[in-house]
Amino acid sequence: MANLSSALARYRIVALVVILLAAAFIRVHRLDAQSLWADEGNSARITERSSRLIVEAAAGDIHPPFYYLALSAWSLAAGRSEFSLRFLSAAAGIVTVALSYGIARRLLDEVAALTAALLVALSPFQAYYSQEARMYALLGTLAGGSIYAFVIWLRSPTRSHGMALMAINGLGLYTHYAYPVMMAIEGAVLLLRLVAIPKRTQALKLLAGWIAINVTSLAFYVPWMPTAWRQTTTWPKTGLPYELPDALFRVWSWLLGWKLTGEAPWVPVVSAALLAAALLPLSRPGMRRVWAVATAPIWGLAPVAAIFALNLYRESFLKFLIVAQPAFAIWAGAGIGRIARFRPKALSGMITLAALGALIWGDVVCLGAMYGDPAYFRADYRGIARMIEADARPGDAVITDAANQWEVFTYYHQEGAPVYPLPRYRPINEEATRAELADILQRHDRVYTLYWGELEADPNRVIERYLLTNAFEVSSTWHGDVRLVTYVSPAPAPSAPDVESGALFGDSIRLIGYWINARQVAPGGYLAVTLFWEAMGPLDTRYKVFLHLLGPNGQLAAQRDSEPVGGMAPTSTWTPGEVVADNHGLIIPNDASPGRYTLVLGMYPIYDPSARLQVTADGEPTGDTLPLAEITVAPAR
Repeated sequence: MANLSSALARYRIVALVVILLAAAFIRVHRLDAQSLWADEGNSARITERSSRLIVEAAAGDIHPPFYYLALSAWSLAAGRSEFSLRFLSAAAGIVTVALSYGIARRLLDEVAALTAALLVALSPFQAYYSQEARMYALLGTLAGGSIYAFVIWLRSPTRSHGMALMAINGLGLYTHYAYPVMMAIEGAVLLLRLVAIPKRTQALKLLAGWIAINVTSLAFYVPWMPTAWRQTTTWPKTGLPYELPDALFRVWSWLLGWKLTGEAPWVPVVSAALLAAALLPLSRPGMRRVWAVATAPIWGLAPVAAIFALNLYRESFLKFLIVAQPAFAIWAGAGIGRIARFRPKALSGMITLAALGALIWGDVVCLGAMYGDPAYFRADYRGIARMIEADARPGDAVITDAANQWEVFTYYHQEGAPVYPLPRYRPINEEATRAELADILQRHDRVYTLYWGELEADPNRVIERYLLTNAFEVSSTWHGDVRLVTYVSPAPAPSAPDVESGALFGDSIRLIGYWINARQVAPGGYLAVTLFWEAMGPLDTRYKVFLHLLGPNGQLAAQRDSEPVGGMAPTSTWTPGEVVADNHGLIIPNDASPGRYTLVLGMYPIYDPSARLQVTADGEPTGDTLPLAEITVAPAR
């Protein structure tokens, strides 16, 4: 390791090319294997518009227009396939690797530079967003480009270098509303640089140049400033409560990868040790100055601090930290460089290789999870569209709940059942939304609804509550973080039972009565059932309702299990004497044999399906189910 820096300098081009090729492979591998998700669908559909319409759309969004304009121009040449749309981000991610190398080499040394490039190339965080048709990879590239141009300008404050920095910062401002933090970071580094300049006039000249560069960048941004102010101050604030130690570890995990705990527990420890090593006191006059060593820590920590200071902490906002990940890679590279200079050289060499090996292996583990673990897959809108198209019949409709779902769903679903994007307004207009839902249910017998992002678009769950009350849920499945729920609407939901009951479930729940839409159905049809419940006393336990359709031989032909009102009215919230109308739908299998079936009802504790409540009807026990009706399954036509 004595001549590590000189050896790396001799073969640095080869090493850098290998790292860049690895970065390219990681970012292009399985680039189109997964479906576009909601926000990517917005990116895809916006490329269909003219530049003027793109700018107008961005004015109503939480992102400025530059990425969309760049993607639109790119798609004219490359097409609008999933691979093409995402490739722009992949290319930006590769450029970020090269910029990380350049920054570290100018600030530190060859060891730190190649280490930083390697850690950015292998970063699961960087790789994930380099495979997404959104602006985050480009944001990371512009942030790295800005730091690179800034460092060059600090060393050689020429007009051309200043103009390069000005242009990059201008584009960054038009790419993401979080970009100003990069300009603040450069201001903090500049202050350290000014302290080290012995001549006051030289320091003032450098400060004046930096102010001029940033004023010019901001002047370029002036036309968009009113829009930026309006969108950032009126957009719903969705930061979540947190415990600081847990939140900091979560941030740390994002910067290093995802699956750290258990599978790669050594990664946080090794990384922290490298960061600490990089901050050891400078011991030789020949080492870089303090401002150069401090650049990566300032760059890395400032965006993290901003997340907490602006109350933006929630998992979906941690992607903003993509601007900080290269800083931590450079910081860790500085630690590797410092350790490599320790004596004895043999020991320092072993420690260096062990630390690098630990980090590389951690990245490999996390990359494997990114490619192969469904927990990290994007929502499968492609699969949802194919599923609906295979099952749809005339008269069906689709509702997309929350913004951007219409764009991604119609990217895949281009004909067939009409699609209604709800809510139409943000914040939601509840009265107008209910009126449109009533019209949809009147015109369509079956409605597929995609739930996603309700916290921002429909925080009171107006859409789901209305559908659960006025239609009948027959199925609910998760596809990533999207829930696909199917409702049927045979007629207006009844306000009173047509069959009186009075059956007791356990000691405290009474079935007042029920309504069933039909006693004869065909295979592929459905039953709509409304149950009218009443609590006889306080309930501490949450129960699920189950409906079973039993065939002629007693075999289970169809079933539905759900908390009352689709989980909106848990039994533990029932008030004694209150009547709860509970709608359920049950699909008859396409292969159901003709004959007489029995529909039975029961309840069980939500966490213990085996502990069914005993049922008493007309003073007589009926076991753990209550027969509701005989259902005839007619021959298929």
